[in-house]
Parts: sequence; structure tokens; C-alpha cells
Amino acid sequence: ADCFGRILSIAASSAIILAAAKLPIDSIQMKGSQYPAEALIRASGLSVGMPAGDAEFHAAAETLEQTGFFQSVQYRFGTGPTHKGYAVTFTVVDDSTAMPARIDIPGVDENAAWKALAEADPLLTRRVPINDAAQNRYLQALERWAAANGHPEKLALRTNGGMNGANMTLVFEPA
Repeated sequence: ADCFGRILSIAASSAIILAAAKLPIDSIQMKGSQYPAEALIRASGLSVGMPAGDAEFHAAAETLEQTGFFQSVQYRFGTGPTHKGYAVTFTVVDDSTAMPARIDIPGVDENAAWKALAEADPLLTRRVPINDAAQNRYLQALERWAAANGHPEKLALRTNGGMNGANMTLVFEPA
């Protein structure tokens, strides 16, 4: 029984050490989202090859949740395919409250603005989640882009459409 107890203790200690160890990331998978995996990985702050462990994976999950684009983010990790690093998988549930959006800034080509936003941050599509974190992400990115393109005014977001929520659109426009 004493030997068995030592084996369990060693196994538990090994699991704790592995969970705390920073090893290179061998692979990152994103599941459950309509957004491209590359966009989620970029937003998480992780990259293949960087040293990471449970703390970094937890922080990446929190970073994704704080974008406002997701209702939940969970992760699991284990030994990667090279057996020298980690394979991490994030399971993401998208925010289901997204509404169509428009950009209405005088003198600005709306399609060019959307294209520039998507290039700067692939999470920024023409459907905006209805929460402050996501909307602020849009506003900040759009204000940076607009200022760099000769439109330095402060922008605001308004709702345009029916009272019952049908055919509603969010509009980014000068404040």
C-alpha cells in the first residue's frame, strides 16, 4: 500500500509540474465558431512555437471572452504531436446577438471601410454583437481607420429600424 501511495503521489506531482510547465505550443485548434480559426488565434494572442502553459491558455481564453464576440470560451491542452510541446484546443460559443451594421461617415466608401476593418481585425464583420465590449472594439478600430484616412471625428453607434427589433441595423456615424 505504501508503494502504491508513492506512485500516486509521483503521478499527481508530475501532473502538477506538467500543468505549470511552459513548453512550446505545437498546435492550436479552435472549435465551435463561425469566425475563421486564424482570426480567433490572432485575437487570443497565442501562436504556434511560443512557450506557454496553463496560465497562458487561461489568459488567452479570458482575452477571447473579453472581446464580447463569444458567450463562452473553454480550453484543454495536452502533449502535442511532437511530444515536445502542447496541443491546445479552444471550444468557443459565438455571441448570438449580432445585428447587421453599416458605416455612414460622409465622404467614406463603406465597402472600403469594412475591408480595412476586416484586414486590421478579422473579427470585425458586418454583424456586430450587441454588447459594449464588442461595440467598443468596432468603434475604436473604425475611429483609428477613419482618422488615418482624414476623418478624425469621434464616432457613435446608433440603432436604426423597427421598434420590435425587426429589420434593425446598427449604424456607425459621426457623433
